[in-house]
Amino acid sequence: MSGHPQRALIGATLRPSTTHQLEIEVHVSEPLPSGATTTCPAAFGRDLVPGFPEEFIERVPAALMKEFARPGVISVDRAAYDEADSSVIAFSLAADLLALVLSYSSLPDAEAAIRQRLTEW
Repeated sequence: MSGHPQRALIGATLRPSTTHQLEIEVHVSEPLPSGATTTCPAAFGRDLVPGFPEEFIERVPAALMKEFARPGVISVDRAAYDEADSSVIAFSLAADLLALVLSYSSLPDAEAAIRQRLTEW
């Protein structure tokens, strides 16, 4: 990636499953008009617009399935984006990190793996 910032926020819940399969549910927001209110505080730079427009979903399920290997239901139920600096790639990378976090029993357990993944990018 170039020096252009890529911004994406994505969250999910993980539920156990008895089907021995991994299921991905993605909750899409309605298309939001240009100039939507940024009400989601962001750690870096401008606040983000809450929601998950369909245009950013393309690679999210594949990124989640690539990293997460046990049965369950991953329900992507929250997201936020930047009108100028979000992209399909940004959401794919965020989904990759999300799957990595969900594959561990706790965030402290996942921290070393997260740091390693960030150095790989």
